[in-house]
Amino acid sequence: MEKKSDKLKGSTQRLKEKARERVTQREVFHFRLEPENIEALYEFAKAENLPVGTMVRKWVVERINAERAGSASSSELLFVSEPQSSYIAQAGRAKQSSKQTETIQDLKTQLTELERRVQILEKKD
Repeated sequence: MEKKSDKLKGSTQRLKEKARERVTQREVFHFRLEPENIEALYEFAKAENLPVGTMVRKWVVERINAERAGSASSSELLFVSEPQSSYIAQAGRAKQSSKQTETIQDLKTQLTELERRVQILEKKD
């Protein structure tokens, strides 16, 4: 006979899976940030002349791609929080060959086009 705690764990796991499916289908991900980090995001977005959502999406995709490529390490992207502001410091970048540079440039071009399309879709909503 199944224990109540096992039933509860199973139910919790199914709820988590369903929630993940809904988030994936909606293509919207919410998370919390400290007020100083939110302000910093707006400052960075303004400096980049991008909507804050587009910039955050860009950063997340860059990090995911770096992780998948095995090139991200804790020394590459340091998330630093200070009392009045937050910023991202980049350090320890490896030298890239010209082929890698070309590939990165191609990816940036594709990303820019995708961001443009997302902005168009966001305006339609």
